[in-house]
Amino acid sequence: MTFLAGLVAAFAALGAIPILIHLLNKRRFRTVVWAAMDFLLATLEQNSRRIQMRDLILMTLRTLAVVLFALALARPTIAPGQLNLLGHQGEIAAVVVLDQSLSMGHDSGAGSRFDLGKKRATEVVDQLPKGSAAALVLMDDSPHADIAEPTHDLSLVGEEIARAAVGDGGTDVQESLALAWSIARKAPAVGREIYVVTDLQTVGWPAADEPTWSALLEEIRTAQPECRIYICDVGDEQASNIALDELIAEDELAATEGGGELAVLATVRNHAPTPATGVPVDLLIAPPGGELRKVASTVLDTVDGTRQVRLSARVESGGEHRIEVVAGVDGLGADNRRGLVLDVVDQVKVLIIDGEPSATGKRWDSEGFFLGQALSLVDPRDEASEGADGERPAQIAVDIALPGDVASLADYHAVVLANVGDLSPSLIDALTGFVRVDGKGLFIACGDNVLPDFYNAALLTDAGLMPARLGEVIATPVDAPDSAIGFATTGLVHPIAAFLAGDEAQRFLSGPRFHHRIALETLASDDPALVATGDQVGTVLSFADGAPALVERTVGRGAVLLFASAIDREWSDFPLRPVYLMLMRRAVQRLALGRRGATTVLANEPLVAFLPARDAGQTAMVHDPRAGSRRVPVESAAGGVAKVADGDTRIAGFWRIELPGENGNRWYAVNHPRGESAPERIADDASLRSRQPALDAQWIGRDDDLASTVRSQRVGSEIWGVLITLVAICLGLESWLAQRWSPKGT
Repeated sequence: MTFLAGLVAAFAALGAIPILIHLLNKRRFRTVVWAAMDFLLATLEQNSRRIQMRDLILMTLRTLAVVLFALALARPTIAPGQLNLLGHQGEIAAVVVLDQSLSMGHDSGAGSRFDLGKKRATEVVDQLPKGSAAALVLMDDSPHADIAEPTHDLSLVGEEIARAAVGDGGTDVQESLALAWSIARKAPAVGREIYVVTDLQTVGWPAADEPTWSALLEEIRTAQPECRIYICDVGDEQASNIALDELIAEDELAATEGGGELAVLATVRNHAPTPATGVPVDLLIAPPGGELRKVASTVLDTVDGTRQVRLSARVESGGEHRIEVVAGVDGLGADNRRGLVLDVVDQVKVLIIDGEPSATGKRWDSEGFFLGQALSLVDPRDEASEGADGERPAQIAVDIALPGDVASLADYHAVVLANVGDLSPSLIDALTGFVRVDGKGLFIACGDNVLPDFYNAALLTDAGLMPARLGEVIATPVDAPDSAIGFATTGLVHPIAAFLAGDEAQRFLSGPRFHHRIALETLASDDPALVATGDQVGTVLSFADGAPALVERTVGRGAVLLFASAIDREWSDFPLRPVYLMLMRRAVQRLALGRRGATTVLANEPLVAFLPARDAGQTAMVHDPRAGSRRVPVESAAGGVAKVADGDTRIAGFWRIELPGENGNRWYAVNHPRGESAPERIADDASLRSRQPALDAQWIGRDDDLASTVRSQRVGSEIWGVLITLVAICLGLESWLAQRWSPKGT
């Protein structure tokens, strides 16, 4: 037996009062010898035992009444199976955790898992005892409390369950259970119950020995009063599933010049154990102000595991283009599509400031020659008509100038400092405004002319542009040319280099050899220069020994890339390798985009847009794919910029932020997490206990009777009503006996 109000039970000690009164009454009589009373005493001695017994009975009844009344106020409960007929079920504080992750949208033909989950959640609310309260948590990889405090209005909870919609995010059981427990443990009730209604995908469960998870389960297990967890399985076996794992653009910034080709690479995955045949793959594109329409398609004859497909189309106008690829049809259609947003310009314009022009008069001897050729290269596959001079226009237009000849940077998207030794204060000021205020990009390449002390003072300390401090030149010994170093082929997560992460592409990255480079000391995240400006630093590429090779820094609304070696042939054979073309084009295209925030994100990742500082304090409108909208403030951010951020992105599809002033609209593609497509799940109670031995939970299968299962396990049958009845009986019996046994005529 337990007490819901244990402190009140202490008042049972008041039952000692009738006993004390009885004892005190005995002590106030004194024995007096009186001859006339001898006859009376002889008579009373015959009835003394009967009188004492009556007094003890009356005292016992009064004591029991006080004790039982105090115990009733303490609200005692009894465990299941122990005299349940004497009590009634006490009120429960229940927290319903309803899985709304993408996999819950799987439909095997008889309704989706989420439909069954909502039905189960409604059953949970309906079977709660009278007087109970319930809260609702919606589970995905960013769980949130739809009803954050248990309410006795159970009809409201039912309405919220009916209103809930499946999302496109992942699953996080640990965070969801932690949120549910934080709600349940604060609720005053006879019992606490947490119901996790889910399809039990394995990807959403933490490792059994994960410290935070283990600590949470131990806290729940030792909680008083006890909290019971019920796992309600609403999953089913997923026979097959085609999913789009990845969608990337060949070029981050497309151009209408040079043929205007927009090409994407889509990775299709078959999660079934048997190959899938005849899988259609469609490419849809929406130009600015237009709707999505199919522009290209193909059919994959067979997909066993993963398969990559290239799709392309011509674009004729600039602006943000929404791109979507759709592959196959199955029971989980949400993961059959993936989108991205791609900028299209008429032509990307790049200025290369050449720090070492050709001394021989030969173009290929110039510092910026190889980069200029790589950027302005026209794809021979393009079939666009030639210009009047017989040449096809390139997607990237390149101008080469000397440091002292730069007049204006306004017409360019990116600037490259190619082994420039000296920079005038006016050029440094212009570059600072070009990047930080205008949101453009700067690429800094090292070489013989670069003076580390000057760069560190002028471009790092004063201008706040460089992402790293320049150190000494590291050169390969003349007698050991084979010791030249190459790029590392692991850790390729930055958008510029991520396309080289595949096994087939890594052979291109491992080819170049560098015999000269400058040591880079990358700024730490807590560096005062970064903390003061809000800039961020990240490594794009590393050398094989782990030293940084290409480092990026966000600067205000723009970005800066610093390359530890030269971009001509003096320090390496890098310009002669095919990967040079790939990396340099992607690097410059990324710089041309500026710091605009990622336009392609996963569900529950934030949408971010950077604006001029003057726009702080205004309001932006966020529009989701389901025609919903909400206002979001434009806030000041470090580095002299303003920022819009919205992290409530549970719905996959194309989002639009309507920015204030002349900033126009910004489109974003929100995609599902890849893990939600995996069919593996925990199928039964034995598997759950094997994977999670520390989880003390009751399994409720798809076909189990939830109400009877819970009723058999529920803790908390209250017997205070029985105790109050006994109090009334004691008091009534005491009054009747006292009246009956009182002397007649008094």
